Amino acid sequence: MKMLIIGSKKSIESQQLKKEAEKRNHYLKIMPLNQLILGFQKNLFVSTKKGRDISEFDAILFRAISRHIVEAKIIARYMKNKNKIVIDDILAKSNYDYHKFLMHTKLKELALTAARAAEIEFAGLDIMPDKNGRLKVLEINRSPQFKRFSQVTGINVAEEVIKYIEKKR
Repeated sequence: MKMLIIGSKKSIESQQLKKEAEKRNHYLKIMPLNQLILGFQKNLFVSTKKGRDISEFDAILFRAISRHIVEAKIIARYMKNKNKIVIDDILAKSNYDYHKFLMHTKLKELALTAARAAEIEFAGLDIMPDKNGRLKVLEINRSPQFKRFSQVTGINVAEEVIKYIEKKR
């Protein structure tokens, strides 16, 4: 499968995704958003600066494009219209403390319900109990950085994302 990450080549997470994709015999290219051209002739087209149509990729994953959300949405729609796999991923930057814990069923249900309501396939949620112990969603991130999450939980998130993309094929 040919995959494209639109985001920084310097990102540790992007490099982990590339390594994991290649281990599984997929081609993965990382390209900054500013290396793409959105144009119109009769219809919208999205190409690289070298003129290659990005629809040659089977799957596209967005990383750290929050400042360019409009362009990202246009590109995502373009790829969806070409029946490609689109994973929307906007990183949240934070300095929170993380620790591993067993997830309660209600917490899992709340997280899944919130992600579905926001129509986000690949999400990270900030959830906190209120003063009465009821769980509240503080924020839904279109996939936060997963380096620390992987370190704390021992879960290879890059591998899981690539498996998820494979299942969508």
